[in-house]
Amino acid sequence: TTTPTVTATPSVTATTTGGTPTPVTSPLGLPGPAGKVADKCQKQIKKAGAKFVGAKLKILDKCSGEAFKCIQTQADAAKRAQCLLKAGGKCTSALGKVAGLEAQLRTSFASKCGVALTLDQLRSADGLGYGDVEAQCPNPINVSADLAECLIAQHECAVERMFEVQAPRAKELMRAASVPQSAIDALECLQDFGGSGLDLDDETGAGKTVVKCAQGLDKAGASFTTAKLKSLEKCVDKVFTCVQTKPTDAKCIPKAQSACDKEFLKIGLAELKLRAAVAKSCGTLDYAGVLAATDGTRLAAAGADCATFGVGSLASLAEYTECLFRQHECLVDALLPIEAPRAASLLGMVGRPAGSAFCPTPVPTP
Repeated sequence: TTTPTVTATPSVTATTTGGTPTPVTSPLGLPGPAGKVADKCQKQIKKAGAKFVGAKLKILDKCSGEAFKCIQTQADAAKRAQCLLKAGGKCTSALGKVAGLEAQLRTSFASKCGVALTLDQLRSADGLGYGDVEAQCPNPINVSADLAECLIAQHECAVERMFEVQAPRAKELMRAASVPQSAIDALECLQDFGGSGLDLDDETGAGKTVVKCAQGLDKAGASFTTAKLKSLEKCVDKVFTCVQTKPTDAKCIPKAQSACDKEFLKIGLAELKLRAAVAKSCGTLDYAGVLAATDGTRLAAAGADCATFGVGSLASLAEYTECLFRQHECLVDALLPIEAPRAASLLGMVGRPAGSAFCPTPVPTP
């Protein structure tokens, strides 16, 4: 399988303020009833994309979280082995559900887009605009259903990359729990940093605390990702509806801008919650001896990826937190143009230019 390139428009940050809407210029929407169909299609793509991201992050969390708890809190070797076996079974079962998530995305795309719109309408600059992003797809686009495969590939890779920073030991823990290697290898964008399942050997002390820390990181990362993605999607949907179904309504874009302003405030709050959650979950643990250590959460392993987003060192929890935020921020912003290829121009119409200088273009894959 070819690993997709996740290409980002620069990040739209939570601190970006609203401005005067950009005058509407051609091309706008599809003529006649096709505009309403395009609007429904766009909304469905983003809804399905957000659902996929949230569901797969939960699956990966289950895979690494259960095994991490086994190695850190079970002192008895036999009980630990039994715990890992059970965790591996749960992980294998959960990973098997990814195919179902992919099928749901295909079905939702087909029902609202693949049947209702032609490939030319999906590609066109006044339709969905996929002609501008086809080059980012790992598969050729010959029929409309091929776009669903592109969406799946991009979402799979982005989620795995996010989880790599949340839980750098994920693949190591899957191996320790005897998850089939084929299932592990299928996670192509999730890097394996090696390791043999070492633990802190402090089952009733730091072991319990570091498990809570790992759980907190996964929850915080997933919460920020889904909140930011849904808010960006809602904003873009509002503008796209104006373009496709109300091109002559002078009040539509200002209303959309007001709605977008509220969504960007939510994104700002989501960032604050992310930072607070990391501090609460992990702030009492020694960074070098536990959080960055190979027998702890091994957060320092994500250093190469963090450097991509302008965080050159992972010598403290504060630096790790900054990386977690920036990487998730940029990958969400990279997903948006895959779900809505016209996102940059639509955001510009409500005074929301691309803004985060730390987001590279394109966002590189492993």
